[in-house]
Amino acid sequence: MKETASQNRNGLRQNSQLLQSSAKSKKRLSQRGILGTAFPVLRCSRAAEAWTPTRGGFSLIEIVVGLVLMGSVLVGSLLALSRHRRQMALAEDRIVAAMAADELLLQLTSQRDGIPLDGRGVIGGQPGWIWETRVVGLAQPLGVPVRVVRLTIFSTEGISLRNLVSVDVVKSVQDGVGGFAVAGVGR
Repeated sequence: MKETASQNRNGLRQNSQLLQSSAKSKKRLSQRGILGTAFPVLRCSRAAEAWTPTRGGFSLIEIVVGLVLMGSVLVGSLLALSRHRRQMALAEDRIVAAMAADELLLQLTSQRDGIPLDGRGVIGGQPGWIWETRVVGLAQPLGVPVRVVRLTIFSTEGISLRNLVSVDVVKSVQDGVGGFAVAGVGR
């Protein structure tokens, strides 16, 4: 009986020490703002002192995945911006080429020989732009023979020629003088 009483006293001492260390741990955790959160409270005094809460953050894999996603979005945006700028520059070139074609047709039709059937030249004020005329067809609307002459303006920037604008003009076969546009501006 003496043994069981001493065992009970030893057990009570250990339990009270455990409770005291547990109370100290709770006090430390509550001062740090950790108590009452989802973190488990350890009951062992040694483990409680060695235990430090994990910080909420991102793992290396999450950071790498995030950087890859951001990089792909950034590259896609830059490619879209680059394509947009190229398209805007091409549209502006085509507008200027349409105005140049209109002025060139006005100059060519005011000459004595009219629009040349097979001609080539440089557009003034636009470096790298050339114009070309060629016969693309013959027709006889209302019994009057006419030639369809195509005026094309090219850009020689880069490796190849780029067609900026084409205008089809009808020219009389009989007198070979003058001409007038019948088809609108096209590519």
